[in-house]
Amino acid sequence: MNASRKTALPILFYLLTMIFLYALSRTLHPVPGGDDEMFSNILKNKKLLTLIYERYLGWSGRITIEMLLIKTINIKIFWKAAIPLSILLLAYSAWKLFFFDIVRPYIAIPTGIMFFMLITPSVNADAAWWITGFYNYLLPVSCGAWSLVVLKNSATSHLSSKIIALMLLSISCFSEQVAVLMITAAICIYFTKQNRKKYDVVFISLCLILTGILLTAPGNAQRYAFEIKNSLPEFSSFNIIDKLMLGLDRLNHHLNDPENIIVNILLLLTTAIAIRQKNLSSTDLVGIAFLIIKLCGFLLCRANLSMSEFIYNQHYFNATSWFGYKIYTSFFFTLASVFSLILLSYKFIDDNKTAIVSVVSLLAGCATVMMMSFSPTVYASAQRILFAYEICSLVALCAYVRHFLLSKSRK
Repeated sequence: MNASRKTALPILFYLLTMIFLYALSRTLHPVPGGDDEMFSNILKNKKLLTLIYERYLGWSGRITIEMLLIKTINIKIFWKAAIPLSILLLAYSAWKLFFFDIVRPYIAIPTGIMFFMLITPSVNADAAWWITGFYNYLLPVSCGAWSLVVLKNSATSHLSSKIIALMLLSISCFSEQVAVLMITAAICIYFTKQNRKKYDVVFISLCLILTGILLTAPGNAQRYAFEIKNSLPEFSSFNIIDKLMLGLDRLNHHLNDPENIIVNILLLLTTAIAIRQKNLSSTDLVGIAFLIIKLCGFLLCRANLSMSEFIYNQHYFNATSWFGYKIYTSFFFTLASVFSLILLSYKFIDDNKTAIVSVVSLLAGCATVMMMSFSPTVYASAQRILFAYEICSLVALCAYVRHFLLSKSRK
């Protein structure tokens, strides 16, 4: 009886996962009148390599991503299968990176998919369900995550896996935000490994080379000038502080989005970890207070109470709010809660490597939003630019879950 149950449970969990992913694929459709339609027709009367070269010189350095996008966007079955499979690959990679030694895959992988669905709906709509967004955000992230699994286990990984991982860097490192995360993650893995290999150096070097090709594309400068005129004409007159405020405005707005569930789960888990500790310092108590205040702001916002705007202001900077005070109190509580989250998680997560992963992922997530300060499309790029931040938040969430599971196993 027990043996049949052990066999039946994994089959049931995997079957339900496949049904969910199939149902998800049925909901995917191109968006008419936008980039999906443009890329569907872009090859008319042009050769692919000629077109890619022209775009590299005049618009974008995302060579491999755009080649794949242009060649496959009209193959409906490709992206209908690739989007759910990318989510599955991401969940599998999370299991291999965080839980392979403590949780069975038939539990961890479906749970990982559930975690992915916690991402703010408007962000997933832009970066995962939108076909063009998938190629530029979800696909590079999932390819990059699997490559990092191979890097982490380079001492035992098969040669074919290592080669494929290096090949997939040509996708993950041709998306700006994902490339920054890949370099950060690869370096962290390298320095936390006890048994380093030449392959690890090759991996990091290739990340740097491909990212360099992406960022130095001649088309970037032309696109930058075009986007200033088209999206934010006053951007060229902004100084460094003005530009950083734009990124901070996007970060504050997203952290105050009532649909941003993941960050509030992190605040709650950090508070739970901290209050269980003995001999808390005054700094710890202040940090806990900021987390609780931010959580209260979230609850007040969900209840549609206007007093939440002091803590949980959902508005962007504009001519009116610039001279008000609610936006600045919101900024203060947002930054205070982020710093408290980082400091308390590092201090109270027992396993040193897990604590470092949590801190680095939270900092890297904020960095992916702040780097948009230097783009005139900081607002025009809508919600998709927050996908990398959400993935970093999920990484931190995985670190927290690992901490709780390890703590439970020690009892």
